[in-house]
Amino acid sequence: KMAKENTFETKDAKKDFQKKKVSYKQRFVLQIGAFRERAIAESFIREKGLSLFNPYVSEGGNWFRVRLGNFVTKEEAEKYRGQFIKEKNLPVLVVKEEN
Repeated sequence: KMAKENTFETKDAKKDFQKKKVSYKQRFVLQIGAFRERAIAESFIREKGLSLFNPYVSEGGNWFRVRLGNFVTKEEAEKYRGQFIKEKNLPVLVVKEEN
C-alpha cells in the first residue's frame, strides 16, 4: 500500500538522480492545505491521519502550508497526486519548491 512507502520518488527517478549526481535546484511537492496558524496546520495533519506520509509544515508569508513528497519531475508528482487523492479523498496541489 502507498502509505507504507518511505520515499515518494520512483525507483527510476532515484536511479537517474544518483547516476547524474546533480543537485536539482527545484523539486515538486504536494500541498494539501494552507493555514494562517501553525497549530491549525499541525492539527490538520493529525486529524486527517497524514503522519504515515511524512508531511511537513512549510512557512511562507503569513501561511503555514502542509506539504509532502519530494519529486524530481512534475509528472512524477502528478502521478502520486492521483494515488493520494484516491486514498485520502483530499484536494491536492502540485507545487514547485526551490531549494
